[in-house]
Amino acid sequence: MSTLKAWSKSDFIFKKQLGMGQFGVVYEAVERSSSFPVAVKIIAKNKVNSEVLIKRLKREIEVHSRLKYEHICGLYGYFSDQNHIYLVL
Repeated sequence: MSTLKAWSKSDFIFKKQLGMGQFGVVYEAVERSSSFPVAVKIIAKNKVNSEVLIKRLKREIEVHSRLKYEHICGLYGYFSDQNHIYLVL
C-alpha cells in the first residue's frame, strides 16, 4: 500500500470498532483500492482544543511514522475533513 496517497474517508471500508480512547475511536478497516487491512484512528477535532493537545497529537503522528517494527503498528498516513483527523495505522 502506498504511503504517499492522499486519502479520504470514502477510500476505506470500515468494519468493527477495535477500541475507544479519550479523543477518538479506532476501527478495523480495509483500503478500497488495494484491499489492504488497516486500523483507522478517528479523532474529533473539537476534542483537540488546546495547544498542549495539538502538540501531543503532532508527537503521536511523528512517533507512529517512525515505527518500522514487525509487531508494532506503524503509521501509513493521515488525513482530515472538517470535523475529524484520521490516522491510518
